[in-house]
Amino acid sequence: MPHSVSSQRDTVDRLLVALAKRTMMVFARIDHAAGVASTGLALRPTEVMTSGNAKGGTAPMQDSQSAGIDLPLKAPGANAAEVTT
Repeated sequence: MPHSVSSQRDTVDRLLVALAKRTMMVFARIDHAAGVASTGLALRPTEVMTSGNAKGGTAPMQDSQSAGIDLPLKAPGANAAEVTT
């Protein structure tokens, strides 16, 4: 996974802005760390964004509806366990 010099949250925020500029609809921003915290456990900041574009995603689904398992597109955002430069 590519690394960013920014924080996990800033990187995800920038990704969401970039997607919006490209007419990609953001369907969900799932904060796994927040969900885990509700159980009393800990997890480094970890999110998954789902996004797509009906114009781009329709053709693969028309060809094979099983493409829906891969759509919408998903992008992870997480803090690395250890940052090395």
